[in-house]
Amino acid sequence: MALLAFELTCGARISFSEILLRETYSCLLEGTPNARVNKVILDGIPGTVAQVFGDRPHLVVPPEIAPGLQEHEVRLPRVLCFADATSLQPVHDPDMDGSELVLVWFQDHPAPPISPAVLPRLTALKWAQFARDFRI
Repeated sequence: MALLAFELTCGARISFSEILLRETYSCLLEGTPNARVNKVILDGIPGTVAQVFGDRPHLVVPPEIAPGLQEHEVRLPRVLCFADATSLQPVHDPDMDGSELVLVWFQDHPAPPISPAVLPRLTALKWAQFARDFRI
């Protein structure tokens, strides 16, 4: 049973079997968010995907970066989200059982699991361009 399921504008029906939420700046012990810290966070996403979801393709929905309160401060949204997305429709080989992709996005609050501000960007994704077929 899926945690969430919805249809993309490309017609693919996807479901999430696992959703992981993390505080974006959990690695920042002191100081303020800046371009260097943001780069470290963004560059660390592939390692997190590999560690948590194994050898799966992933796609990062480009985050909105906002200016902070202090000079040189730039902030990513507060919550870093990962979702294990699957479709029962293969995208490349009709003999396969389905397709998979780990989706990664940022949002300002932990609830709902997909922020209404992010949902249109997720539903607009071209599933066949990024997903990989799998066999059960």
